[in-house]
Amino acid sequence: MPRHLWAPLFAAAITAFGPSSVVADEKPPKPGEVREFEIAAGVKMKFCWIPPGKATLGSPASEVDRKAREAEHVYESNGYWLGKYSVTQAEWQAVVGSNRSYYSKQGQRKDRVAGVNTNSLPVDSASYDDCSTFLKLINDRGGSGKVFGKRGKFVLPNEDEWEFAVLSEIALIAIFRPKITSHQ
Repeated sequence: MPRHLWAPLFAAAITAFGPSSVVADEKPPKPGEVREFEIAAGVKMKFCWIPPGKATLGSPASEVDRKAREAEHVYESNGYWLGKYSVTQAEWQAVVGSNRSYYSKQGQRKDRVAGVNTNSLPVDSASYDDCSTFLKLINDRGGSGKVFGKRGKFVLPNEDEWEFAVLSEIALIAIFRPKITSHQ
């Protein structure tokens, strides 16, 4: 698969520790609760708890230009941890030891980011194999049980997990954000 096609998926997030990630004696995480995991010496990534729930995902048959693979279906989640932010170039560099992002100081588009600190930009141009290497390295690091309550595995989110997380975020914003008016 071409390098550029995997970058948005990887930049989106990392799923960590699915349905059985909460130990019975531990209080369940609150929706949106954030925990940090050290992915390399002195470098931490933030993960948010996506609470259990059920939602209809996909698109209705009546949607214009709808693809067959986008059929509506019910998705049920037992809850999981999802990266709060895209994987940054600094995080990638700390784990993998190199940064081949196009929009980095040494990348093919370095002229576009001249004078910009690219450390906090999302990693881009990562292939599936590149992402697999990153995940293997942070999984090999160990220590997830101390942060998430149970040993688990970092993986790329699947499409349903990503879409469910977006819907969950929209619901949380609607519930907890103060009413926004046109004067703000």
